[in-house]
Amino acid sequence: MIRALQTIQLPRVRPDTALLVALALIGGIGLVMVGSASVAVADRLTDDPMYFFYRQAVFALVGLVAGFAVLHVPMRVWQANTFTLLGIGLLLLVIVLIPGIGHAVNGARRWIDLGPVAMQASEPARFCLKSSALRPTRTGSH
Repeated sequence: MIRALQTIQLPRVRPDTALLVALALIGGIGLVMVGSASVAVADRLTDDPMYFFYRQAVFALVGLVAGFAVLHVPMRVWQANTFTLLGIGLLLLVIVLIPGIGHAVNGARRWIDLGPVAMQASEPARFCLKSSALRPTRTGSH
């Protein structure tokens, strides 16, 4: 997989402008909602009324960078690594069950605690499962 990633040439991707505008509006409205709904709580807990707004903005930026990176990985790389991705997804779902790694919230052990960030194992596992559908079901010339 590393050798395949080293030979990747980024394709020119022309994004859908209307979709990008809609996503920017939804993201901006979401940031405003998080900021306005959490001012009192953030001020009481952290002495910074915009703490949750800044935190959400950082995660949104990380998501944009990750989305940009995934967008530029050629489809053949995803298709060639479907079984590896399925294995990673299954491993994450099993890791959640290990005491000390899996973190219980409201009685459900679904979270992996990564220090300042907690992640539900089902989210990357869902991505890995969906990517397995990318593998062609038959081979041959088209």
